Amino acid sequence: MTWHRTVVLLALLAAAAGVLLALRIWPSGELTASEVVARSQAAEEEVLAQLTKGKVLYMRDEVYRRHGPAASLIRQMSSEWYLPERYVHELWLEVGPGGKFSHVRGSVRGETGEVLQDITTVGAEVITRDIASGAEFRTPLQVSIEDIATAMRMSIELRREQVQSGTAVVTDGDRIDGRGTLVVEEAIPGPAKIADVREGDTSGYSIPYVEDIEPVRWLRRTEVDSESFLPLRWSLVVVDAANQETVVEQKQRTVFDVLD
Repeated sequence: MTWHRTVVLLALLAAAAGVLLALRIWPSGELTASEVVARSQAAEEEVLAQLTKGKVLYMRDEVYRRHGPAASLIRQMSSEWYLPERYVHELWLEVGPGGKFSHVRGSVRGETGEVLQDITTVGAEVITRDIASGAEFRTPLQVSIEDIATAMRMSIELRREQVQSGTAVVTDGDRIDGRGTLVVEEAIPGPAKIADVREGDTSGYSIPYVEDIEPVRWLRRTEVDSESFLPLRWSLVVVDAANQETVVEQKQRTVFDVLD
């Protein structure tokens, strides 16, 4: 894992939120997947409008990426930038003059609170440090709000094209932190299967690890607040031959706020 300019963009795309767009709860039968995506885009654009000089964008995400029976192998092979199956990512970004971020602070922590990675700003650089190995990655702090807005529009447009493919459906979802949800679900192509390795060779793995599941279908789910249309959770789900579902990757937003 490395820190570079697009990490900030992707983190904000994944965590962007907005003010309420509606005061009613929308039942799933009244909206298409494209309409849900469009409303989510409007909510994300609202949050960018709140980011002015001196404001701080704070986000907290709980992340899961399945290691499964390969967990010990993955740990053994990861001398730097190792992350467990579950971790918490926090990020604070302060807006400076000209709409550019002037300071970044963050961390990646394990489930018990131990710091795995530390993210800070020193001068005009963002430094990400891997605590266990001491490895560092440095990049100039050059990301602006406009960069984020551009990347967000590109991402949303891609998402809209995906849900317009005809496979996406909208259903009523479970409650998340007391909030009703709408679920946009679509079937997606699975990744290419890892090439077979010779007997005894244990050097290959992928994350999320699914070799023991043998999935026959892959699903992508996006859960949004049914009142505000703010994205709350993103999941990658595999289905096996017995039609059993397994969540293999998930990110749930627990905090998103614009601070003074």
